[in-house]
Amino acid sequence: MLSLPEKVCRSCRRIVLKDKCPICGGDSFTTTWTGVAHILDANDSIIATEMGVEIPGKYALRVR
Repeated sequence: MLSLPEKVCRSCRRIVLKDKCPICGGDSFTTTWTGVAHILDANDSIIATEMGVEIPGKYALRVR
């Protein structure tokens, strides 16, 4: 099975597989990132608040 590499949007830190970020519409990505936060409820999450995340999903904690 072929696995597509995950990349991270440099603008919003969302982990994506596509060529355009579905959250912010950004098209600048990196494959150099560390840590993952799975945000399930952005309205009731301290981590989401600290990261500035408003939409649930998979986000990188640190982007280089």
